[in-house]
Amino acid sequence: MPVVAPFHNLFVAHLCSFASRVSFFFGGALFSAVFFRHLPALEALPSFARIAFGTCEVVIVLFALFCYSQELERLAKAIEEPSTTAKPQD
Repeated sequence: MPVVAPFHNLFVAHLCSFASRVSFFFGGALFSAVFFRHLPALEALPSFARIAFGTCEVVIVLFALFCYSQELERLAKAIEEPSTTAKPQD
């Protein structure tokens, strides 16, 4: 499905592209903070169901973050590209 850009601006396109890449830093930092916060509580292994549920949660959140960054990147490319309906100046 093509992305329709509301306007074309190179600076805004670079900001969107930067935001799509930086979102992984924040996601990784949040994951690390949660992981290291709960690491001391792992004196005894949780049940297999709890491990499977936690793994599914992490995979779903990372996939959502991936989709978000992909859509921001697509928007950035659409904003960056010049309008194809504009006629060139002679």
